[in-house]
Amino acid sequence: MRRWKNYEVFIAVVECGSFTGAADRLGMSKSQVSRMVSQLEDKLGSELLFRSTRHLSTTDLGNIVYARCVDVFQELEDVERQAMDFDATPKGRLRVVASDTFGEACIAPLAAELMLENANLEVEVLITDRSVDIVAEGYDLAIRYDTQPDSSLLSQKLFELPHVCVASPSYLEGRTGPERPADLIGHNCLISTFGECAEWRIAGLDEHLQSQLSGNWVSNSGPSLINAALKGIGIAWLPELYLASHLKSGRLIELLADYRAQPMPVFAVYPARRHTPRKVQLLIAHLRKRLSEIESI
Repeated sequence: MRRWKNYEVFIAVVECGSFTGAADRLGMSKSQVSRMVSQLEDKLGSELLFRSTRHLSTTDLGNIVYARCVDVFQELEDVERQAMDFDATPKGRLRVVASDTFGEACIAPLAAELMLENANLEVEVLITDRSVDIVAEGYDLAIRYDTQPDSSLLSQKLFELPHVCVASPSYLEGRTGPERPADLIGHNCLISTFGECAEWRIAGLDEHLQSQLSGNWVSNSGPSLINAALKGIGIAWLPELYLASHLKSGRLIELLADYRAQPMPVFAVYPARRHTPRKVQLLIAHLRKRLSEIESI
C-alpha cells in the first residue's frame, strides 16, 4: 500500500504547488514528502517534477502521471461511495434459518414484514430441526436457543420465551393435578424430542426427577404436543406464547405456576465479520421490536 501513498503525496505536491503545502495538507514533514516523491521517481525511472529554489513544475511524464492518478483516485472514491450506498439500503438475498414452531409462526412472518418494507430485499427462510453450520452453508442469520462458543459467530439476545406446564380440564377430571414438581411422576407427560425443549425446565425438577418423566405421546412438533394436550392425553411443557389463546379460553389450565423457571432466551446468531451487513442489522432490530409486541401465536 505504501506505493499508492507515494502517488497520493505526488498529487498533493502538484495541487499545492510546493512540498511545504503538500506537507501541511497531509500532516507530514516536508522532508517526508520530498523523500516519497523521490522514491516514486526512482521506481518509475524518470523525473516527475522540475525543482528549483523558487519554482516547482511537472515534467511531461509528471503531467501524464498526475492526470492518470487523479482519475484512478476518483474511481476509488466512486467505489467507496457506491459501497456505502449499497449497504445503506438493504438489498440482495437474506438467508435465515430457524427451528420449530417459533421459526415457522414468528420468525418467517416477521422476516416477510421486513421484506415488504424493503423492495430490493429477497428473503429465504429455512425451518429445520437440523443443526446448520451457517458459515459453511452460507446463511446470514440463525435463530437459536443457545449461544454455543464459536469464534466465527456473534449473537444477540432477541427475546425471552417463558414456558408453562399445562393440561386440559378433561385430563384433570377425576385426577389430582400436580401441586409440586415431584407430583409429575406418575402423570402422563407429553414428551418433546426437540433439543432445547426435551428437558422440562421447572424449578425444583432436578435431574433425578427429569429421568422419571414419561408418557405415551412423544413428538418433536409443538403443534402436535399442543393438540395432544387439548385432547386430554396428558400434561405438556411448552412456550406460553404458543398456549396463550388456549389458556385464555380455558381449554388448557396452567399447572405448577409457582415453579416457573427462568424464561428460555432466544438468540440471533450470525457470522462474525468486520462489518455486519445492513440487511442483518435491520432484521435483528425488526425481530427484537416486533417480538416484544407479540402476545400469542
